[in-house]
Amino acid sequence: MPQTPALFLLLLLALGLFGCTSNPSLPSQPPIQVVGGKGLAALSQAGQPLSFAGLVGQLLDEDVIYIGERHDHLADHQIQLALLEALHHHKVKLAIGLEWIQRPFQQHLDDFIAGRIDEAEMLRRTQYFSRWGVDYRHYRPIIQLARAQGIPLLGLNAPSELVQAIMQGGLKSLVDFYVAQLPEEYYFTNEEYEQRLQQVYKQHQGLKSPFSHFYEVQLTWDETMAEQVTRFLESDSETTLVVLAGAGHLEYGHGIPDRVERRTELPGKILLPFIADRNEPRIADFLLTTAPVELPPAGLLGVSLRHVPQPLVVVDLDPAGAAYKAGMRKGDRIVRIDAQAIRDLTDLKLALLDKPPGTEIQLDLVREGEGEQHRSLRLRLSAPGKDLRGQL
Repeated sequence: MPQTPALFLLLLLALGLFGCTSNPSLPSQPPIQVVGGKGLAALSQAGQPLSFAGLVGQLLDEDVIYIGERHDHLADHQIQLALLEALHHHKVKLAIGLEWIQRPFQQHLDDFIAGRIDEAEMLRRTQYFSRWGVDYRHYRPIIQLARAQGIPLLGLNAPSELVQAIMQGGLKSLVDFYVAQLPEEYYFTNEEYEQRLQQVYKQHQGLKSPFSHFYEVQLTWDETMAEQVTRFLESDSETTLVVLAGAGHLEYGHGIPDRVERRTELPGKILLPFIADRNEPRIADFLLTTAPVELPPAGLLGVSLRHVPQPLVVVDLDPAGAAYKAGMRKGDRIVRIDAQAIRDLTDLKLALLDKPPGTEIQLDLVREGEGEQHRSLRLRLSAPGKDLRGQL
């Protein structure tokens, strides 16, 4: 299958910005405060302060709850996790909708929650690393909670191939194969939302597609996710669906929420991370904040790879990186790390997932011109640095 281009992954991250952990390797959960939003404003006028526990009480009877994120902000995901844990503690029957899994892969999420496949196989089958790309450790505690408690996961997003086709030629250019994957309806009449997206588009001068294609892509994401949410709500009236998505898909209700409400008449509640320059009350029902936290540094090889088509071939090395110091060269093909065979990008990401800087590994490679003869290197993974950004 075609993979998501690096520029497109940057676009996903940008839209996310416009948008107690169960994992002992992550920082502990600092206190969460409710600091804004139209719901808090209404309570404040009545002289009622709102604690985190009080916020949870406001959510117990909702059919759908939207919790926004900036994709690469760990604090936002810890807020999401804390809310999910609190709702589960109150015996709310939950399901979790995920922007970061595409809807054609729903069966693999079902198999994971049912225990038929493990975490690594779920990530492999959903093609998480090539289709989304945000450090999986941001989401892992949420996934682990769902698995441990049997909470269904719902893949919401449109396939990358469809989105790429729209970005290249617009909706009118699509062949029947892609037309069949489109949401059943589009809502183009929200001028305020369109103006906000024009500002986002202007921030990305490297995009070669016109704004009309960019806008159609955004609406395809919104309408696809709204359609998935609607189908779930219509099929299960006893379960609260918690939608986790980039803040840009939720602000002012303009992305996913108003499209769900148009289909179902259910407004839901919108909770967003507090962002200093986007904090007017009407942006969400509640704005939440907590102390900034960071993921522990990831151990890196210090290489850039070509992974489409397979196999994984080194195209560049950083002189400060572990691989260069151990003797790796451009054109080398990585085939094994420790006991794990490396066939594709997912294998490599999984092999490095829980290894911090300084971890010693054995890496087997095949060098161009030497047939299939393996070379073995022992190296200690590098720490991230300014010269290693975007590398593995």
